[in-house]
Amino acid sequence: MRKLLLFLVLAWLAVACSPAGGNESATTPGTDATGGAPEAPAFTFVPATNVAEAAIVREQDWTLGAAEPKITIIEYGDYQ
Repeated sequence: MRKLLLFLVLAWLAVACSPAGGNESATTPGTDATGGAPEAPAFTFVPATNVAEAAIVREQDWTLGAAEPKITIIEYGDYQ
């Protein structure tokens, strides 16, 4: 009885963790639909040159939250 219960739990877990769908076309992330070269970004990144420019939230910046927030927190990072 324990083996049957364990089998059912493992089978349910395998089904629950499997990807949804089944006939989706698999492409490598960062490539176009034909599997060719990665698509170019739609914009050209221009870094800020001073503190005043860095304090302005631009269209190309990653944002999270409301479109017109009461407070804006800008976080800088350097991944080197």
